[in-house]
Amino acid sequence: MGLYHIDSLLPLFKLSEQVIPSSEKRLIKQLIDNYEKAGNIGRPVKNRKETIVVGYGLSLFQLLDLDEKNQILTINVWLKYTWIDQLLRWDPANYSNIREVRIPPRLIWTPDIALYNYVDERLNEPRDVMLNVDYLGRVFWSPPAIFKSNCHIDIRNFPFDYQFCYLRFVSLTQHVGELDLQFLDNRTEVDVSQSVPNNEWTIVARPARKFVARSVECGQKIPDLTFFFYLKRNSAYYAYLLVFPPIFLSFFSTVIFWLPPHVPAKMLLSMNLFVAFSLLLKVLSISTPSASTYVPYLGKLLVDTSK
Repeated sequence: MGLYHIDSLLPLFKLSEQVIPSSEKRLIKQLIDNYEKAGNIGRPVKNRKETIVVGYGLSLFQLLDLDEKNQILTINVWLKYTWIDQLLRWDPANYSNIREVRIPPRLIWTPDIALYNYVDERLNEPRDVMLNVDYLGRVFWSPPAIFKSNCHIDIRNFPFDYQFCYLRFVSLTQHVGELDLQFLDNRTEVDVSQSVPNNEWTIVARPARKFVARSVECGQKIPDLTFFFYLKRNSAYYAYLLVFPPIFLSFFSTVIFWLPPHVPAKMLLSMNLFVAFSLLLKVLSISTPSASTYVPYLGKLLVDTSK
């Protein structure tokens, strides 16, 4: 009798071991299934004449490097996207009042926004960060990225120089009638609230502008958001090393004219000043960024003074 009682309870134990999916899992599975039926290739709109508006922003984490010789700017940023996906909508009342879920980017459509003036071997950064989607179909995505862009360098005013760089983002395949780029929250500047300071450069301005460019391949107008960086070199170190010593030596060079010609110290002082200016030129050549286009005014001054 006891053995029969135990056998009768076994089905109950088996039922209790069955995993009942949560409302969140059911919702995500339903959204992905619906997306697969519609296809994740192509814009997520019900009417092909509709334009998807993508809000786009740039949050700077760190200015990693400005390579003056190769004219390359390297920065670490967080990209910020928002758009509405009409295929990712649901009624919260049917899913335990869930209003937001997270979905991997590879499973749904994402805008093909890329850096236009890139100089890296990678056109796009790996972006495995999950997307936040609410029940109205609003998508928010904030993947990190490291970008390398070209930047024209002018070192004539070294070490008191300013450099001007920019990052230009465009849609690779979609024109303005299909995809329109807008600034996220109408913020026309780079967000630096969470950025780490750079030892050599200070960002004095960071505006952003929207342009409409024309594609060379198809002739269509494509959306273009450009983020600018105005950089000022931190010159305190170079001033003490390269600016003050020449001024001090130039003062001593005037002493030579006060000394009588027959004084032996005049020749000795002249030779010492010549050697000192030669050493300063050597230090300047080591400290100055290697760029063949321009020569710093400071270098020309040292050459003229040492003559």
